[in-house]
Amino acid sequence: MEGGGWCGSDANCLSRASTDLGSSKHWKSTYTDTYEGSAMFASPPFDNYTVVFVKYCDGSSFTGNVAEPIRVGGSTNSSSVIYYRGRRLLDAILDDLLAAKGLSGASSLLFSGCSAGGLTTYLHADYVRGRVPRTCRTLALADAMYSVDSDHWDGTESNMVSVAKWGYQAWNASSSVNEECVQRKTVENEEWRCMFGSVVAPFVKTPLFVLNSKYDTWQEKAIIGANCSIAQCPHGGAMQKFWVNYGQEMVRRLSSLPPRHGAFVGNCPAHCQTGSGYLTRTVNGTLMRDAFVEWYQDRMNGGMKMLRWVDECDVMPCGDDKC
Repeated sequence: MEGGGWCGSDANCLSRASTDLGSSKHWKSTYTDTYEGSAMFASPPFDNYTVVFVKYCDGSSFTGNVAEPIRVGGSTNSSSVIYYRGRRLLDAILDDLLAAKGLSGASSLLFSGCSAGGLTTYLHADYVRGRVPRTCRTLALADAMYSVDSDHWDGTESNMVSVAKWGYQAWNASSSVNEECVQRKTVENEEWRCMFGSVVAPFVKTPLFVLNSKYDTWQEKAIIGANCSIAQCPHGGAMQKFWVNYGQEMVRRLSSLPPRHGAFVGNCPAHCQTGSGYLTRTVNGTLMRDAFVEWYQDRMNGGMKMLRWVDECDVMPCGDDKC
């Protein structure tokens, strides 16, 4: 599932509608990418798998489910009309894959995505697993966006929190978000928090692998509100201290995940690593590729080993780990 962020208002969603992140009109007949999944697709065992790369064009990680068109600014002009129907796009994609592209005969499926596609994985893994035949063993890989539902370092509401609050309502996303998570958060009237990877992950029943950086370069601005990378922020300053605490909270939440979920979470600043970094980065001396393949093969064979590689130190790579 391709990444590309979320749109954050009706006007912003309209502005994306004529771009490649909102329309297929300008898509080329072929697509080449070195960022999302390319290194993983090219190395065993996935080099022998059928790869379906799903382009992203709805701006809501495929959660939108609004029946009526949205007229931006009250205009009656057709060019000012948009649709929040990402969930229907996901259904159409799955219908086609099952009916015409061979998914109905697959023995195994790895459902994965990067960035907004990673959030798509967190949000829809169980739904996708329920759509494929029971004979198909389904696992999930979320590349980035194991995000914490946090405000900015200075106490102001973070960009992602703002968009999650708005989008959950505007997109009518409730039917696309994990039902158990929504039920838990309904008491506090904070169902929107289930749009965050670290909040919804404990409720995902499909075995899931978390691939993330504690100092994610996208979360740097969108959640931390930082104007520097973790290593460049003033040492010991309020911004860096907040970010370190944010990374520690990420690790704390990882430790409470169900055993079926695996993880590779390091200190190397990054965002989406199955393209760049998949064959070079290490945590606790283990290569990212080797860690994921070990977890994947264990789960495919019905195992349930606790397999997590997590940097426990702060800021810099731990020990001899490599970025």
